[in-house]
Amino acid sequence: MLRASEVWRVRHCLASVRLSEEVKDTPQEAPIGEMAERGTAEHEELATGKDSYLQHLAAKEIEAWAEGHSYKVYVEQELYLRRDDLVPYFVGHPDRYVIRDDHALLVIDFKTGPILELDSWADQINSYFALIYEAHGCPSKINLIVISKYHGVFRIIADIADVVTKVIEQIAFLTRHTGDRVQPLPGAWCRYCPARLICPVAEKYNTPLVLSGQPLPTGEAGAEVLARLHILKKLVAEKISYYEDLVRFQGPETLANKWVVGKGKRIGEISSLTKALPLLSQHFSHFMMTASLLEAVGTVSYAKLRDLLAKEKGYSAKDAEEALKDILGELLTFKETKGSIEEAPKQIE
Repeated sequence: MLRASEVWRVRHCLASVRLSEEVKDTPQEAPIGEMAERGTAEHEELATGKDSYLQHLAAKEIEAWAEGHSYKVYVEQELYLRRDDLVPYFVGHPDRYVIRDDHALLVIDFKTGPILELDSWADQINSYFALIYEAHGCPSKINLIVISKYHGVFRIIADIADVVTKVIEQIAFLTRHTGDRVQPLPGAWCRYCPARLICPVAEKYNTPLVLSGQPLPTGEAGAEVLARLHILKKLVAEKISYYEDLVRFQGPETLANKWVVGKGKRIGEISSLTKALPLLSQHFSHFMMTASLLEAVGTVSYAKLRDLLAKEKGYSAKDAEEALKDILGELLTFKETKGSIEEAPKQIE
């Protein structure tokens, strides 16, 4: 039975079906690998709802997509496509899909590995779409999203459900009737083939995960690397923000007392320059004529205005602030910024 995670490989190399069956449960079957095992463990944690950065991204995407509607979330549902005799020929376990009260559909697939393979991801998540379509009917609106641990969020274009279904049916037919006659074709999909240890062409295909010690490529290849670096930069910034929020709102103990929330900054704001100028002119007419003050007020900078007033009148910063409070009243407001995240000082043992 074909699985959603295999569609990309099978579509490119039908012979892999026959070869994989030959080596199934034998010493020739290629090992799963440490990366795949780690990914499986992370997916199990995601299914339980354990707090993580990927959960955080998924929650943000769902809330933005919901647009205030109520919705139901389905996690790791086993779904099938069946032939007319009801025998299943295609199976998939979408990581997460959400159905809104207006029948809109959001499908989320998590990727925990470092390899960026959008073609493979698009095949897999569109296969999930076909399975969900079969189980729940035609959605009013479709959003397919892949959330990658290393690369961020990708929005995948959805194919029409009946087209996806026909493609999968065609693959199922071909694997039954022509899989024993077609020749294997090498490509990126080889690294996911259970028969790659015995395949005559798989060993000829090798793609390094990193370009260790080599200069940045030029042309289109270099542009792609640069684009991925920008994606990684954005992902790192979002991840730092996520952990800062954990420390800020749940306490430093969430990161084993290594980080603490430093003191936030108090900021004053003048809400209306038009209303503030006449009030200031009434009390400080000579003071208001200085070019430096007009520049400060022009940017509605409370701090500059307070410091200029203190300098011109000989006030302390505190007295200057009190004077501005009396003059401006509700036009002057204050807010506290988020405390910065700082490394906790080492305790004396």
